[in-house]
Amino acid sequence: MKIIGFDGSTIPNSTTAGILARALVAASEQGAETSIVRLKDVITSPFHGAHDPASLTAKAVYDALPITIKKMVPGWVKKISTDYLFPEEVKPLLRAIEEADGLILATPTWWSTPSDYIKILLNYLTICDYRNYCLRGKVAGFIAVCEEDGAQHANAIMQNAVTHMGMITPPFCSFFFNRNLKESEQNWQETDQALVGVNVVRMCKLLRGEVTGANWDWNSAQ
Repeated sequence: MKIIGFDGSTIPNSTTAGILARALVAASEQGAETSIVRLKDVITSPFHGAHDPASLTAKAVYDALPITIKKMVPGWVKKISTDYLFPEEVKPLLRAIEEADGLILATPTWWSTPSDYIKILLNYLTICDYRNYCLRGKVAGFIAVCEEDGAQHANAIMQNAVTHMGMITPPFCSFFFNRNLKESEQNWQETDQALVGVNVVRMCKLLRGEVTGANWDWNSAQ
């Protein structure tokens, strides 16, 4: 079982990176093979979508096909390889995501939204819909760090996007950390960091048929 954590922070050794690392340690203790991708080191260009020159060229090729051939093709986008939409540095990342069982997206909060790197990643993942919905059935957890507020909204943006792409979110896996919150009830700001990783693995095991039930409660991660 493979779980990939995506660090959307621009700062090395940030609070976001630290919490993501703790979640992945907890996931590895549950038997998962884990890895971290620092998006700042991978993503160097924005997603251009259908305005990409190669995309427009592919559409032009389709438009030139005889009508008899067009009738055999339900949609030009779904039948033409989508690799051309990915910069070379992003293609290995896509392949790793396709092979993974679960993802954990971690981000600082900027104006109540995820970081630019997380948003660009989500934009690229849109193309997975045209790769036989390759995210369908994978498991996703979320971590957002804020100074005052907005982290829950940042998590909601990430969760809404990947849920539309077919991913599954386990209970208690939309975690936020407020750096200015000195105390939290039953210390959940500390304990729930591990719970994200634990419950992502639990859901993966449930979907793989390795377990028949799961205890999702926060104190079960202790």
